[in-house]
Amino acid sequence: MNRAQYVYLLLISINNFFNLRFLPQIKYGSDANLLLIIGVIAFGLVYYRLDNDMCSEPIVRKYTKYLSYVWITMGISIITCNLFWNQSFFQSILTYRRLFSYILFFALLWIRPTADEIISGFKYYTYTFLAIAFCIWVLNMPLTHTVYSSSAELAQNNAIPGTTFLTFYFYHLLMRLREEFDWKDLVVASLLMIYFVVNQNRSLLFPCLAFYLYTLYKLNASIILKTGILACIFFILFENFNLIQDLIEETRYQVNDESYVRWEAISYFLTDHSPNIICSIFGNGMISTISNPSLWLMLHSNMWNFNDVGWFGYYAFFGLAGIITIFNIILRIIFDRNSSSDMRMLSTHMCLPTIWAFWSPDTICLFCLMIYIYVYRKVYLV
Repeated sequence: MNRAQYVYLLLISINNFFNLRFLPQIKYGSDANLLLIIGVIAFGLVYYRLDNDMCSEPIVRKYTKYLSYVWITMGISIITCNLFWNQSFFQSILTYRRLFSYILFFALLWIRPTADEIISGFKYYTYTFLAIAFCIWVLNMPLTHTVYSSSAELAQNNAIPGTTFLTFYFYHLLMRLREEFDWKDLVVASLLMIYFVVNQNRSLLFPCLAFYLYTLYKLNASIILKTGILACIFFILFENFNLIQDLIEETRYQVNDESYVRWEAISYFLTDHSPNIICSIFGNGMISTISNPSLWLMLHSNMWNFNDVGWFGYYAFFGLAGIITIFNIILRIIFDRNSSSDMRMLSTHMCLPTIWAFWSPDTICLFCLMIYIYVYRKVYLV
């Protein structure tokens, strides 16, 4: 198995091959999902041999140190969780088990796929994803466990797991289009953009659309070609006008609705969840339902979900210190002049507050892959 195939195996394992119906159902963020990821990582460590000194490179040591800061903030949050929420250290270890997904970064240093091999893995992943989406939406084949009904409207069948991973290859295609125009790259990027529109996840859609339109503006192509592309985009938007209109109306209503559940959740996690300033700085920790069932009953009754509020949920878990350690990595990649534009776009997207759950295995693994490609390019390509 070459390393591009291994990356592809890793990606589809992280998302349980998009929960296809002919496979055993593994729920998002479940222990079974975590064990599958760890199993594939362990396979890579056994199958491939460490045959280089990449780990000794200064840039690798630097970002390994930055990741260690992330681990330190998590460790401190275990202490605050014990002191102020009475959760035992043993229970915290069990509750924090999904964070072991960060081991992927160190596994990649051992396996050492090239940047091109990782990109190839994401390419295979993207093509597989689009093929499944085509079967579900166009052919009305209920392939995944998340499909509501084979006869349902498009908006009801849009929950295919693993969507956020598409942003990686999408931004890579945009980077290549800026460097050199290629019809194949344009078609695949446009198909992904159509998927983001139909998927209706605003935290994915709006940033991707902004970068997509900017890339078209910068495209090294004739005015006639650009006009034709824009005409196709407007035609697609017109064909899905009701979908777009409903999304805009829903967004406008929620922005002006003070009782919108996400505004209430954000307000609670920012102002009421932490019992003191220490928890605000170092986090409350990841409190389990076993340690504090009344808290989780209150959250459930109000529909306040950590996953729905992204960085605000991370703040509730790991405090201001945790936010700083993660953003220390993201902002360094963004403001590095030699950083590739695909990594900059993905890093900028990760700054959005409500989509990235850095306590779930899939987002952690995507984060590790991004850091690895960044340091690999710094070592071998810059």
